[in-house]
Amino acid sequence: MVGVVTDRDLCMAVATKNRLASEIPVREVITGAVHACRPNQDVKSAIKTMQSEKVLRLPVVDDDGRLQGVLSMNDIMIQTESGKSGLSCEEVVSARNVIGEHRFQRKGAEGQPSQRSARA
Repeated sequence: MVGVVTDRDLCMAVATKNRLASEIPVREVITGAVHACRPNQDVKSAIKTMQSEKVLRLPVVDDDGRLQGVLSMNDIMIQTESGKSGLSCEEVVSARNVIGEHRFQRKGAEGQPSQRSARA
C-alpha cells in the first residue's frame, strides 16, 4: 500500500487545481503517509490513531502490509451500539468530535495552534 485517497482529497484537488476530477491523476492527490491498523488490534487503539491523525477510516493491513479491509468510524459505532466494541457510545461520539475539529481549533500548551492537529 503506497497511500490513501479520500473523498476530501479529491474535492480539495478539484477546488484548488481548477481542473475536472477526470483530469487530475491520483499521484497528485494521494496521501503518502498511511496510518493503518492490524486485524488483531484493539478498537480503542484504532480510535486513538484516528483521533491523532484526524481520519475517519483506517486501512486494515496484515503483517506483510497487504490490505485486508478498511475500518471506519461508522463500523465502530455500529459495533458499539450492538455492544460488541467494548466502548460506550459516548466514547465513540467524543472521538468523532475530536476528529471533526477544525485543524487549528485545538490549542497547544502556549495557546498556539497545535501542529499535530493539522492535516497535510
